[in-house]
Order: sequence, then structure tokens, then C-alpha cells
Amino acid sequence: KYAQCLDARDVLVRHNNTICCQEFAVCSSPTGYGDCETVKLESGFAGCDYKEQSGEECFAQAKAMISPLQGYFSNQDKKYEALRFECAKFTAATKAKVAECQYLQEAVNSKVAEANELAEEITNSGKATVQSCKEACQEYQACRTKTVHQYMKVVGPCEAGAYGGGDCVKNRETDRKNEWDATQIIKCMLTHYCEGGHFKDDLLQQCKATIDTYHLNIQYPKVPEELPCEIPDCPACPGCDECVDRPYYQYEVPCYANPLPDAPVCMEDGECPEWCTEDRPTTTTTTTTTTTTTTTTTTTGARKTCLAWGDPHFESFDGQKMNYYGVGEFWLVRSHMLSVQGKYEINPKWPKASIMTGFAVGGAALQGHRIVFDNVEGDAKVFYDGTEILAAFPSSFTDDILTARHEMSVSNHKRAHKQHGMLFLLPNDITLAVLRYSGKYTDLTITMPRWAGDLDGHCGNFNGNPADDTSDALFGRNALQFVKPEASMFKTHVVGSESPVLTIDDCDAATLERAEVLCQGLDTEIHRDACMFDVCMTDDDQIAGDDKEAEELEEGFYVQRLLSEPQKLVKGTNLGMVEGLSEFELSVDITPHSYQKGWRSIVHLTDGPDHKNCCEEGNRIPALWFRTGSTRLHVRMSRTGKGNDGCDPNEPLPLGETTTVRVRVQGPYMIVFYNDKIACVSGNFGDKYVPSKRVAVQAADRWYEAADATLANMWYGRVRPLPVGELFGAVPVALEKGTLLGRIQTYEEFSLSFDVKPKGIVKGWGSIVHLTHDLAGNHGTVGDRIPAIWFRPGTTQLHVRMSRESSANDGCDPKEALPIGETSRVTVRLHDNNLNVLLGDRVICTQNKYSDKIAGKNGVYVYAADPFYDAADADISNMVYQQENGLPEGKLIGAETQLTRGALLGGVRGSANYALKFTITPKSTQRGWRSIIHMTHDMSRNCCNEGDRVPALWFHSRSTRLHVRSSRSRSGNDGCDPKEQLPLNKATEVTVQVSGGNLNVMFDGRVVCTDKDYSSPFQPSDRMAVYASDPWYEPADATIKDMSYQAL
Repeated sequence: KYAQCLDARDVLVRHNNTICCQEFAVCSSPTGYGDCETVKLESGFAGCDYKEQSGEECFAQAKAMISPLQGYFSNQDKKYEALRFECAKFTAATKAKVAECQYLQEAVNSKVAEANELAEEITNSGKATVQSCKEACQEYQACRTKTVHQYMKVVGPCEAGAYGGGDCVKNRETDRKNEWDATQIIKCMLTHYCEGGHFKDDLLQQCKATIDTYHLNIQYPKVPEELPCEIPDCPACPGCDECVDRPYYQYEVPCYANPLPDAPVCMEDGECPEWCTEDRPTTTTTTTTTTTTTTTTTTTGARKTCLAWGDPHFESFDGQKMNYYGVGEFWLVRSHMLSVQGKYEINPKWPKASIMTGFAVGGAALQGHRIVFDNVEGDAKVFYDGTEILAAFPSSFTDDILTARHEMSVSNHKRAHKQHGMLFLLPNDITLAVLRYSGKYTDLTITMPRWAGDLDGHCGNFNGNPADDTSDALFGRNALQFVKPEASMFKTHVVGSESPVLTIDDCDAATLERAEVLCQGLDTEIHRDACMFDVCMTDDDQIAGDDKEAEELEEGFYVQRLLSEPQKLVKGTNLGMVEGLSEFELSVDITPHSYQKGWRSIVHLTDGPDHKNCCEEGNRIPALWFRTGSTRLHVRMSRTGKGNDGCDPNEPLPLGETTTVRVRVQGPYMIVFYNDKIACVSGNFGDKYVPSKRVAVQAADRWYEAADATLANMWYGRVRPLPVGELFGAVPVALEKGTLLGRIQTYEEFSLSFDVKPKGIVKGWGSIVHLTHDLAGNHGTVGDRIPAIWFRPGTTQLHVRMSRESSANDGCDPKEALPIGETSRVTVRLHDNNLNVLLGDRVICTQNKYSDKIAGKNGVYVYAADPFYDAADADISNMVYQQENGLPEGKLIGAETQLTRGALLGGVRGSANYALKFTITPKSTQRGWRSIIHMTHDMSRNCCNEGDRVPALWFHSRSTRLHVRSSRSRSGNDGCDPKEQLPLNKATEVTVQVSGGNLNVMFDGRVVCTDKDYSSPFQPSDRMAVYASDPWYEPADATIKDMSYQAL
């Protein structure tokens, strides 16, 4: 009080008006440090006569009187400051303790909630792990037994007397001790026999050949000891701490022992499950409830859409097309629940027919409110109860009745022209979507359910019968009547005039032809006809694009934009309502700024009367969080039977960088994209959740703390089909994990070709291309790989897998590595019973077990690279998938071609009697058999079954003398060898002919060799593969040209 009085000078004069006149502390000691007493100031202050003395005099007298007290007050001030400082420290410490307690409690609550959500997943994971371990053990035991059996067959008995006789295996091991790694043979067999848990008999020869080739250096191992295979009681799932069999503590809050019977098998480290006894701690959640008044009514049937567009055309709720070209105001929908009026006017640019320039909405659903969309001096404006809304672009408006948005385009399709779009969400599941063409016209869709009572207008009577929505039918029941002035909802009424009679016949031939071209690509005949009519009536090519956008509008592909500009996340921020969809895409740009403890909310869409958090169906459709201490997304989405399903990408979002995250529910899948790359897929959404009403959108939600992140460009809309057949073109593209190219039709017999340029190697499997019938299908089911191609770990050797009916993961792995830094053309071809891998035109790998090929499939997903493995460090281009319609007939080689080992030319329809002709120019002689041409009914076989050579030709070693073989009955390797050699560096036409029971070989038309044992030549049952040269022998040093095959 002393300080207050001293600081305010006028207080000393007019003290009766201040607190100072009530009481004042005065110390009795002259030094100012004695005891104090309270002195009442009833007749003036400090002996001052305020009636006689001036203010200055009074102030001076008071100051002189109280000056001895200065030291006392100064001392008291210091004491006070010291106490205030201590108090401040104590207060801060107290607040910190309180905050710490709150944080710990929230952390406990968060962990409990997290454990609740993950419990079912952990339980299922545990069960699956146990089952998987059992199956793996069984497969290992079966495979090991067969491997040991085959090992003994490979080692086999020794020839008599070898290595001194006796125990041959033991003697060999002793003689060659430390010269060979004892694990090599077992490693070979386990690699080839037990890969994927399946024994492969056909690869036994490979290990056998290894032993035969290197037996002088082999230290023969003992039969491998059986490996222990234990099935744990508590399966090893990621993050599993231990089975729940004792109290567990989290932030000093006990989760008591004796869990309930349905507790999970294991729990994640650092989490406290809720499955405790009745003594477990409880938490209280405070929920804020907002009461909104709504109007409800009885509806019948599904919602349907009426479209009004162009000049203007109508497609009624029941699907009938109707045109009306008159001027005036008309009822689009006239009913007690909803009334929609349309305003049709003439645009001077298009004088032949009217256009819809505005609409107005009223009725019981709006509870006395009114929406008017009108052209005001050429500029479209929206008024709500007479007040303009949505004036800014973009903008939104929300109250208890209406949610409205003004955004770039109602349609986000690539063919949309980016016209301004508006969306109006009304009670009773009524949606109006608008394309706004400023100064021209308005396209409008009205989507709603049918309710009881009368309903009619230009949109029809919504009774399921399109026949009574024709122009004549509407006219007959007065549904085309003008809106009377007193019923008009517009500010300015337009007087009506009758509709002129206009048809496409009024269009001149040249304009009609142009209109047909411009209107290509529209999905329905109604829209194509309307588009052509609009182009004819207006002579405006832009109209065609507008009509295409109107079709998008009717199909429901409008964007419900929730955010445009960047916005920092704040807990409990309501972004309004959206029209819920069972198949949808939610897209949002997310920029994380820091890591935080606890679940951190990003976006939450929730359905139902109470808009709850979890875990009933509809509570999360979808909802996104950051997991505790990271920027890894936790994405949840309801489906039928489970309110909290979803999938969590392994990859976190980068701090300080913006990532476009898209959540798509389509078909049986929920897919999470990061910048157009698939980050996560769940195939559990065959039974999708269907929203029952408007869906609330929060960012962040009110149940969790907000993520430290910024959102922008968030929209929600109907999902589009994936692109079909859009594979890679000529420009090389770096492979990226999770890149979904689209969907294609596959075939029982096919070829898949692409150019690939390896740039380096990756440690694990490097994915290149993956075709799968299931978006989430990697391995284990027939159809998961049709085909799929990787680089093997640490190499550029191809790993090619292709399902067949009896094996989901069969295939063929070439030994040859692709050169790093060079572009190679790779082809995977399935034809007849053979799967071939070609490098250029050379066959580098063949698998001949495909007699049980799988049928072609629709909608197969194409990845390059897939989301299941890291992408190969490579560029890919020129990728083509096509049906394999067999191999070429007739002429097989035209221009002169150098012979190359393993070059598959194609194939021909074989014949018992035939003529094979070609011109050959030998360049040199070489050691060993040198292949020229090899035709075979089984492209994986060289010799010597019937059909393996029909025919096949070589040069003898160090010669140009031909060795000609052609199969016949009971001999797969009969033939005829001319004695005459071909001249070097000179072209010779060679003919091999089987006819009349003879095999003839001719040089330039001269018969040089005959075999007369061909009364029963081999009769091919299918196409024959043609090699020049074959993959089993080195090629001849020669060129061939003009090669043809003819059936005789």
C-alpha cells in the first residue's frame, strides 16, 4: 500500500478516494526499524491539510515525514524479493512435478491402449509362428531324410580295388585329408535339394557331376548330423519380451500377475497389456460431446444421382436422359424434404439453347435455411440465407446444417480441366456437387436417397422406372412447369419461355464429324450424344472437355478437399465432415518436425453417432498416428468384423521433408503409398466397412496428443481403378521398391521382355519385376509369382520364379551374371512345357516341367520393383508383356547371321516329312563337335530320345564335314554324314529332307548322303524349338542365311 501511495502523487491529495486513506503501516521507531502500528487516517494524511496546502506542499511534507522509513522498506523489499524468488522456484518445481506425473500417467494410458490394439495381432502372430516353426521342422526332417538317401547314392560304392579296397569312402577321406572342404557336397545338395523345403530330383545330377569332376580333390564328408529343431513354447516374434507369466511394471504402475485366459502369448518390450486381474489400474477418459440438431426422415432404397449439365441436359435419378432448352426457372427436385430450383438463361455466345446459370436449395432438410448459387454480373456466387459464403478460393463453410467447400476441381482425374468445384453436404445424406464455369454455365449433381412422399421435377420422380422420366412423360404430369415468381428462391426472377425443338439433325456435317472426334472417350452413350449435341449447338470445342468433366462429376469422382495450405497439427482440430466411401483414397502431405514419446495423432476419420476413437467398426476409417519415439506410421482401418485392422509401413517418414502419404481401400486391399511408392499392403479388406452417414475428420484427433508435424493438400475421394498395361517405355528408369505399374491381363503362355542395366549389387535379394494375382501376394500361393524376377544376393545372376499348378515357386536360375554398367535384354518365355530365360536371343536357362501351366488371369498386379524386397540397383526400360502365340513358321533366318551358342530362333509346327534349307559359309575349323542347327520337340533335351533331334547338324571336330541326325521310330539319333566337306569362306546351300522313306542331305541341290531307314520317321505332336546353334555344344565358326522349314 505504501508503494502504491508513493507512486501516485495525486493519491496524497485526494486520499479519501484511494485505499491509502483506509489504513497505512507506520513504524513508531524514529529510525524506522521498530515495531509498527496501524494509524487510521481520518483527518488527513501525515498531518497534511489538503484544504489549505497545495499538492506540491503536501507531497513535500509527507515525503519529509516518511523519509526515515525508507531504509526499513528497502530492507523489507529485499526480503520480499528473496522470498518471492524461493517461492517462484518452488512453484516451478511443483509444476514440473505435476507435468511429469501427468506425462507418466498419459504414457501409461498410451501404452495400455497400444497394447490393447496390438494384442490380437500379437496373439495371431504367435500362433502363426508356432505353426510355421512346426511346418519348417517337418519340411526339414523330410528333406534331410531324402538328402541323406541321395547322398549315399552319390558317394556310391568304389570300383574294385580302388584306394586299396575296403571302406572306400573312409580311404578316400584319409587319402585326401584337408584337400577339400568337407561341407561342399552337403552344401550343394542342401542348396539344390532343400531350397524352399522341397527336394529337387532333377538337380541331383548337378551335385553328382561336381563329385565326378573333382573327386581327386574331395574330402568326402560323413552323413550330416541331424540338426536340432525345437518348437519354442513362446514363439520368437519381433519385440517379444517374454511370455506373460509374472507381474510387469511400466512407469512404476504394476500390471498384475495372473492374466486373463485370452491374454496374448507374448508382449512387446516396454508395454503393459490390459489383460490383468480385477486389481489392474484403470484410466478415465474425458470426452467432449457436441450436440447437433438434425432432421431425420424415413428413406427407401440406395442413394442415386441426378445430373444436370450443358445446355442443359438431364440424367434423372432413374437413368433417363431428358433435354430442355427453354428459358426460366424450373424445379429440378420438388418435394417436402428437398427442393432444388434451376435457372436457365441464354448466353449470347450460344443463342440456340439455354444453359443452367444457377440453382437454389431449400426444403425441410435445411431446417429453414436456403442456399442460392447464382451468376451475379457474370461471376458465380454462393449465398447462405442471403450472406455470401465460399467467396475465397479455396475456402470452406461449416455449421450445424451445412458443410460446404470451394476447391480447385471437383474431379481429380487427369482429363479434368481444373474448373472450380464446390461440394455441399446436407443432412439426410444429401450431397450436391458443382462444376462452376464462371460466366457460362453450371454442372450440378444431386445425390440423395428416396424418401416417402411426392417427388418430381426435371430429375424425375425417382421411382425406379426410367420410362416415365422422358420429356413427354414429364410434360404430361406438369413436372416441366415454370417456378412461379412467388415460389422463386432466387433474388432476381427469370420469366420463362417454352423449350425450342432442337436435335442433332440441326448440325451440319463438318461440325458433326468434328464433334464425333472431340467426344471420343466418354463412357456412356448418353454423355457422348450430349457432348456431340453441345459441340454442334455452340460450335465450341471446349464444350467437349467440359462434358467429359461432367461425366466424372456424375460418377462421383469429386475431391473432398480438407486442407490446402500448410497447417500445424493441433489436438482436437475438427476439419468438418465428408461423405463417407467404402472404397476411397485419402491423400495428405506430411512434414514431421521431431520425434516424440507416445502415440501421436495425425488424421482421424470416424463414423457413428458418437464418433468414437476405438475399436468398433467405423471408429477408424482410416486413422493415422506416428508410433512412439519415431515417425513410422501406424495406419488403422475398419472392416467388417474388425474395427481396428490396418497395416504399418516399416519405413519412417523423413524429418523435415514432405512426403505425400496416400491410404487407398480398393478391392480386397488397403494400400499405403509414400510418394506413389507402395509402403504397405493388407489383403484383409474383402469385406469392407460401409459408412452409414457423414464421417467426421479430425487432424489431430482429440484422444491423443498431436504429432509435431505440418499437413497440407489433404483430400478424400472415390478411388479410381489402377492403370491397365502402363508398363515401362524407352526411357530407362531406376528401380524403386514398391513401384506399382498397374494391372494387366496375363496368359497361360506368354513372353515378358525388358532391358535392364545393373549399376551395382545389393546384399539381399534385389527385386526387378514381380507379377502377382494378389497385391499383397509375395510367396507361397499359386499365382503369387507369374513371373517374378530378382538378382540373387550379392550378384547380378537372375532368379526367375513362375508358378505352375503343382508348384507355386518353380522356375529357372541362369548361371550367367549380367554385366554391370551394360544394358541386357532379358526375356522370360513360357511355351508348351518349357519356361525359358533368354539373354538377347540366347537361351541361358530352361525348365521343362510346365505341363501344368496356370490359366491366364485378369487384373494381375505388376511391380517393378516389388514391396517385399529391396529393389535391385538397376535401370529398367522397354518392358513388354504379351501373349505367346507360338513361335514363327516358315522362314527362320533371312540376312546372314553369325552362329551363336544357345540362340533360340523360335519354333515351327513339326512334320514327319519335311525339308530344311539354309545357306552356310564356314570361316574356320575348330576342335570338338560344333553345333550349326538343332530342332527338338523338347527344348531342354539334346539326345537321344525320339524327337530330340529332328534334325540336328554339327561339324565334325577340326572339319567342315557335316554330322546330320534326325529321329525315327526306335532310334532317336539316326542320320547320315556326308563324306564331302564344305568349302571354307564359300556359301553352300544345304538341304536336309525326309520323304518317301529316305533321309537325304543335299549340297547346292546335289544329294551327297542318303539313309533309307526312314519308313517310320518321328511324328512331332506339337511345335519344335529351333536353335542356331544349340546350348549344348560350342557353335561352328560360320554364318547362315535364308533358312526355312517346310512340311512335305
